Amino acid sequence: VSEMTDFEINFDDVSLMRAFGVVGRDSEDKINRLVESLIQMLEKSGVGEGDIYHQKSLYKGMKRSVVYRNLFVKGHTTNPTLMAGCTLTHMAIWLETVPGNENKAIVVSVMQSLLPALKERNPGWRVSEEQGWIDLELVNPLAILLAANDQVAEFENYFRSALEDLREVRVFETLRDRLSLELSEQA
Repeated sequence: VSEMTDFEINFDDVSLMRAFGVVGRDSEDKINRLVESLIQMLEKSGVGEGDIYHQKSLYKGMKRSVVYRNLFVKGHTTNPTLMAGCTLTHMAIWLETVPGNENKAIVVSVMQSLLPALKERNPGWRVSEEQGWIDLELVNPLAILLAANDQVAEFENYFRSALEDLREVRVFETLRDRLSLELSEQA
């Protein structure tokens, strides 16, 4: 028996490689174009400060196509980021802060305090229980777009509604106030 048996390819491997070679790039381009539509929405929303970036790595690295923007640029030692887009199987919007950030506990505390109001608007909102990157998120299967008559409109409405939830519950203002208060107390 050869030690190479762990590295032998099978029919499934060849089938997946052929399928990816035929439709992989096209599907990635479609998702990237869909997510790209969120840049203008984020600009118009007034949420965040500074540049908006589009990370296009659906089939490598982080395995996602997302647009993102820092919530606060000036005067904050913590810098929560708003992320919106697609993973391999889901569309999601979330707020994240670097793990280990000195103000991460404040960010999570604010999210937990506002979660009941967010859940009244959409029960899918949740605060991450782990102390990783994600602080607050709303996630839905990407497959729900398959039943939509206008997939782009459905996709954009999902994110428009989520941003409206965050604005109506005053997530950004509350976070800014709490972090500003913390910074003034540290000074």
